[in-house]
Amino acid sequence: MRRILIAKGGALGDWLLTLPACSALRQALAPSSVVLLGRTSWVKLALRAGFVAAYSLEKPGWESLWVKGGELPEKIRSLLRNFDLILSFLSDPDGTWAGEIRRWTPARYLQLLPPRPGRPVALDYWLQLREFLQLELPLPKGPFICPWKEDLDAFEAWRSELEESQQRRSSQFPWVVLHAGSGSRKKNWPVDYWNWVLERLHDRDLWVVLLAGEAERDWIGSLAKKAHTIGLELPLATLVALLSQASLYVGNDSGITHLAAACGCPVLALFGPTDPGVWQPWGPRVTILKGGPTWEGLSPEKVLAHIENLLG
Repeated sequence: MRRILIAKGGALGDWLLTLPACSALRQALAPSSVVLLGRTSWVKLALRAGFVAAYSLEKPGWESLWVKGGELPEKIRSLLRNFDLILSFLSDPDGTWAGEIRRWTPARYLQLLPPRPGRPVALDYWLQLREFLQLELPLPKGPFICPWKEDLDAFEAWRSELEESQQRRSSQFPWVVLHAGSGSRKKNWPVDYWNWVLERLHDRDLWVVLLAGEAERDWIGSLAKKAHTIGLELPLATLVALLSQASLYVGNDSGITHLAAACGCPVLALFGPTDPGVWQPWGPRVTILKGGPTWEGLSPEKVLAHIENLLG
């Protein structure tokens, strides 16, 4: 059995766009044991994405790989020697990380290049792997992340609490999940537009869930009043369960939108200043609406019409 280590840093959405390539690799080299070296917050998600184990790059010791001739803890050296193939999606412009990896392990090594301009990130990574390994790698569409039973149980407990507090059976209605935020204000569809859409969804036979994280706390208030439920800083594993059960997700170009797509949820992704030709979410049921750099051309009426169409 091959043992493969995949190293990736960056933002959540950046990592999720590597999953199609990782899934193709796992299928092509089966049986294989694929392990992630990434952000601490991704560890639980990685296990739900088919990785047999996940380690945090943020733990002490790994930083030594960024220092030429640095001393690596024996525990990490021993771990690295277990792998036959190491794939790095990390930015390594001067080759320090690659050089140190080669110093500590005889494993075959591939440094993935930054995606080429104008090409979908997920597609570019897949093409690089196919060329390097000289293998036929069918490009999977997903889903790439599946909830565990404990995630579904946690979600059901959360839903039961909501129903008890609101005296309304949420399971009788399609769940529509909205996320109005992102990692940058300029990537956010205007709040007034979200308000308009929420007002029209609120009184329909739907259960509208508005997701919010720490970054949205200061401006989410007006939207929160129009949703049936607020998912405030939900654990990622619970979020995976929610998205796997939802009838539709609507959001900006954000990590959560990429997560919804990776979970197989029907996704309506709203793009303004960023290019969906590069950053498109990768999943089996993704619809993209593109506005201008300042969101011209993407009216709330247009978005609502697509929501209604996707809900049937």
